[in-house]
Amino acid sequence: MSTNQRRVADLLFAAQIALTIWFCSGQFWHMYQNGTQNIHMAMFLCVEIFVSVNLALAIQAHWAKPSRVTRQAVIVYSTWVVLWGAVLAQTLYRGTPWDTADAITLGLVATGAMVILLIARMYHTGIRSPLIRGYLSLAFKAVPQLSQAYKIVAMGGAPGLGWVMVLGGHATIMTRFGQLFFSFRESKSERNRIGLLVSEAGNELSWIIVTICWLVY
Repeated sequence: MSTNQRRVADLLFAAQIALTIWFCSGQFWHMYQNGTQNIHMAMFLCVEIFVSVNLALAIQAHWAKPSRVTRQAVIVYSTWVVLWGAVLAQTLYRGTPWDTADAITLGLVATGAMVILLIARMYHTGIRSPLIRGYLSLAFKAVPQLSQAYKIVAMGGAPGLGWVMVLGGHATIMTRFGQLFFSFRESKSERNRIGLLVSEAGNELSWIIVTICWLVY
């Protein structure tokens, strides 16, 4: 990696840490002040699983071929696991109810995960494959977001979804994706890095669909 590329990667890393703290602390404080009414527990749980699986992939990528950017990826996903875990813990502490929408969301995610595992079995691979874990991580993020897009269309809008959440989502995803791209360029054959790219690319694509639905409806 050249000096200029390393500087860009470092800037993306700094931006990710700042955005993660801003996003998670903002959500935590909002719920602290306003309660957890209308919070979908399944969505919050799926985000925590998503970042946890990606943290495992980032750690394995660093073990396989350590570098500055793989170490930064581990730090970023660790920050997400801890801070979003605090957000999730607050929803549990406040006794946020589990409703039908949560059950449907988890049912859809489970269905997507089973389809991925069945396809993996057809190709004689399994959950130990970094690519399969990348697709499974994607299922835990993309499926709930696509469900959200459908809900926006069905209900004719989403008053609770504002510009900060929409743009903040794109900013946090794209800064992570940008740094993971530098990591991929360092070692294009390293499968943990590919799994992470697949996961975050699908994450951004599904959030673009949510954004389009939000803008149109």
